[in-house]
Amino acid sequence: MNKDELLYHYFSNSLTQAQEELFQNLLKTDPEFKAQFDFENNVKRVTKEKRHLDLKAKLGSFESDIKKKNIPIAKFNFSLWKIAASVALLIIAGWFGYNSFFGVDYENLYSENYTKYPNTVVPILKGPDAVITTEIKAFQAYESNDDLNAILFFKELKAQKNPKYIDFYLAQSYLGSNQIEKAITHFSTVIEMNQEFSEKAKWYLALTYLKNSDILKATEQLKEIISEEAYKAQEAKELLKAIN
Repeated sequence: MNKDELLYHYFSNSLTQAQEELFQNLLKTDPEFKAQFDFENNVKRVTKEKRHLDLKAKLGSFESDIKKKNIPIAKFNFSLWKIAASVALLIIAGWFGYNSFFGVDYENLYSENYTKYPNTVVPILKGPDAVITTEIKAFQAYESNDDLNAILFFKELKAQKNPKYIDFYLAQSYLGSNQIEKAITHFSTVIEMNQEFSEKAKWYLALTYLKNSDILKATEQLKEIISEEAYKAQEAKELLKAIN
């Protein structure tokens, strides 16, 4: 298979496992292939953007023409009225925009698939006899979605005891506070060190890449989950189809 065919199969999401390995190897070792991939990826993006701008221009022209002619609503041409009504419905439904109208809405896909992983480590006890440790403080903040304070307490706990779960929950908190690169670092550490929650970290790392619009890495991570039949493998299959 030549390189052009390899790129075709990538963009049509039809690479076999062997082709995927070859594709990834070429990206790392063949600068010319990497440049061609980047060019075609950018062409795809620019084409979508141009369509978006063309539509905006047409809608603007449509509105301007109505104002200039001062046409009463009752005398609208039916087809023009139908177009305007359809656009209005799309706007109301929240579907109007670049990603959702002409491509994949990655932010929406992330929101649909992301659920914050629960505290399965420390039960939070309440009452006058409850002992409030750093660990308890960290998970209290985590459960209340106070991610910035959760990060502070988890980092303090990491310095004190460095429990096996710490990088996973730190990554969750960084993701919750939109500190994407730090979330990626900690999820990757969990996976590389085979720490507790390593299988679950693969799913959340894929979502983090998706949130960061790094579709190539999100795709790689999802394919790995599927091939390993790991945590959320079925969800990974569905998400991969949606991305492509």
